[in-house]
Amino acid sequence: MPLLIELPVEGEIEMRWLFKVDVLRGAPGSGAIYRTGSFDGTQFRPDPQGWAALDAGTDFYAAIAWHEPRDEQRRPLWIGWLGNHAYQGQLPLQGWRGAMSLPRLLSLRRTGDEFRLRQCVAENAVAGVPLIDLAQTTIPAAAHIDLAGDSDFKLRIEDADGRMLQIERRASLLLLTRRDPALSYLDTVQQLVLHGAAPIDVWLDIGSLELLAQQGCAALSVQHRLSGEEFALHYETIMAAD
Repeated sequence: MPLLIELPVEGEIEMRWLFKVDVLRGAPGSGAIYRTGSFDGTQFRPDPQGWAALDAGTDFYAAIAWHEPRDEQRRPLWIGWLGNHAYQGQLPLQGWRGAMSLPRLLSLRRTGDEFRLRQCVAENAVAGVPLIDLAQTTIPAAAHIDLAGDSDFKLRIEDADGRMLQIERRASLLLLTRRDPALSYLDTVQQLVLHGAAPIDVWLDIGSLELLAQQGCAALSVQHRLSGEEFALHYETIMAAD
């Protein structure tokens, strides 16, 4: 599904247009690609930087935007479907199949001559979600995890049936592993290449995990089937080899 929406460029008066196309190929899973450009009401003229994947996960698709109202920074909102056409119809019913993402505020960040999409979770949508202390050994089904961006680490979330989500940072590489012993086709490892030491925000919910890095300029979203009201949590920092 194509979508064309005007976005603010951070720190500038200029607005720029984003053209998003949902794809089944050319993205990590059921996903989307985008490029920026200008639009005169008739013709979209793309910038030279080319297409970019919107989300590095397997399950962010068909985002629908609200052009109005916008916040004080002129940012609109969108919400994506957390699902994947490759296996969605095979998933056992849990009262639902798939999920909706958190609402995300959209803007563009200029780097040289290129524009990069930045997505930030709308604060009023997560006002009641608890921030987790990484020293805890359990985590509720809905939680916010704030991970440091300046060290290597491994974070694992598990349910009583062996389903697991693991986030691991190895220098500039961030890996998200999903394991489901009952449904092997959900087993996957997704990755992001990080630049710099910005914190990493993780939003866990029933059926979904959304990770935003690079101050929202990189995203990785997946659905999951962890079962229960709380899960086991294990976190460790990893010392770099000499």
